Amino acid sequence: MSTEPHPPSKPSRLSLLRLVAPAVPNMLYKSAGHLLSLTPQSTYWDLRTTLTVEFLRSYLGRDNQGATIEEIQATTLKPLAVAANTWKVDVGVPVGSVEEQCALEDMVRKAIVDLASGEDIERVIPRVGVSAATGEWIGSRTAVKGDVEEEREKWSEEKKYESMMKEVEGGEESGVVLWLHGGAYWLCGPSTHRPIARKVAKSFKGRVFMARYRLAPQNPFPAALLDALAAYLYLLHPPPGALHKPIPASKITIAGDSAGGNLSFALLQLLLHLHRAGDNEDGYEVIPSSGPMHAPKVNWQGAPRAVPLPGGIVGASPWIDVSRCFGERFTHKDGTVGSEESCKGFDYLPTPREERARKYKSSPAWPKDVERSHFYTHDALVTHPLVSPIMAESWSGSPPMWISVGDECLRDANLYFAHRLVESGASLRFLHFTSMPHVFQGTVPHLAVARRSFEDMAEFLDVVFGRKEGEVKTGEYRVHPVTLDEVAVDRVGLTLGGLTVEDVKALMVKEVKEWAKKSEGVEAKL
Repeated sequence: MSTEPHPPSKPSRLSLLRLVAPAVPNMLYKSAGHLLSLTPQSTYWDLRTTLTVEFLRSYLGRDNQGATIEEIQATTLKPLAVAANTWKVDVGVPVGSVEEQCALEDMVRKAIVDLASGEDIERVIPRVGVSAATGEWIGSRTAVKGDVEEEREKWSEEKKYESMMKEVEGGEESGVVLWLHGGAYWLCGPSTHRPIARKVAKSFKGRVFMARYRLAPQNPFPAALLDALAAYLYLLHPPPGALHKPIPASKITIAGDSAGGNLSFALLQLLLHLHRAGDNEDGYEVIPSSGPMHAPKVNWQGAPRAVPLPGGIVGASPWIDVSRCFGERFTHKDGTVGSEESCKGFDYLPTPREERARKYKSSPAWPKDVERSHFYTHDALVTHPLVSPIMAESWSGSPPMWISVGDECLRDANLYFAHRLVESGASLRFLHFTSMPHVFQGTVPHLAVARRSFEDMAEFLDVVFGRKEGEVKTGEYRVHPVTLDEVAVDRVGLTLGGLTVEDVKALMVKEVKEWAKKSEGVEAKL
């Protein structure tokens, strides 16, 4: 039985017209500029990319017209029909007994407090519980001529899973990617990210598991982190009746795009902290990041369960600075402002300044008297390393990592994050794709550079999962979007002019203060 609330549907022609019509004038204008080679993007993009980016920019930048958070969320949470080239298997993710749920939340809350560097934050960490979740197994399917989607949807989930596994190289012994979807932590779900998950599955001839984590602002931090941890435990220690067999941690790569990339690194940082702390009868004690690593255990599904580190981490345009501080308050040595402003011509994401101007109608999800200015978390927690991983003290002991970013609004944050990872001694493959927009692998997958990105990711996964001999490729490179040539990035440049962690935190605090400003007549802002 499907866990989605409504039958999958395809958009009507009228709904598509309403969606596209507002973007048509700008799309025509940008098309003319592209065809006449009058824009910087025309050197690197084809017309389809120009139209796609302009449509997304128009859609994401339009006035909400007084819509509620719930109404906007609903547009991205509608169940979508499953493509003929995709296997989708719906499963539940049990979360243990009430006692186990409380113990898990208490463990995570303690870790949040311990990682706060002495700041008094316990009062602003909400009690969110551990929610029974659902997820989707995704695989790449060889479409069969004459196959009828409606008939396939009538199959049991067991039959779908068995059929999917027949196309997974290595079967149950193969590696798994736990993909955490993007959407700024308050939008989207597995349905919207099924295409990119399928491409990942196809790239390494394997399977992907997408967890349906709880969304903000109804479920603020640390709800998504707890759900991601529960999904990881589900893969490691499946309960009776689960479709999959236990998966060794070395065969799991935690991955995600945008907010999902943030969540991937936040989950890794949580696991690293728990490993450094070890476990004992009284819970765990904090050990400095340079101390020894001890595999922790949690009581889950009726028994103590080990929680080892995953085999690898993947981030596609990860949103690792929730404040998005590398904008108008950050200036490079050449006088240009940070990428949040200077890269908007190559991206579709609204800038922080544009986001702060957005209004949302008061609703149960975002009432007038809301005590925080950011959907995902309390203002006092924005600089916390489990909210903004860019602020983590250390990544020592991490598994191999793969990160991609374009010349997008989140570029500078990722460049500096790469510096922080390398400084911690992490094994990192970092690819900076010239002139590419946010998560270009999902938005413009037809480009050769997108295919190249998936191939490079697949090579990383094959080595991590032990399907290919050799060491994981490391290093920081800039990739040309047309020739696909790689050029090594100067590591000094990753520091963005010699920024210190304290400098970045100060920028983040400034940005948070801008969110907190309320203009007369504005009910709420992001």
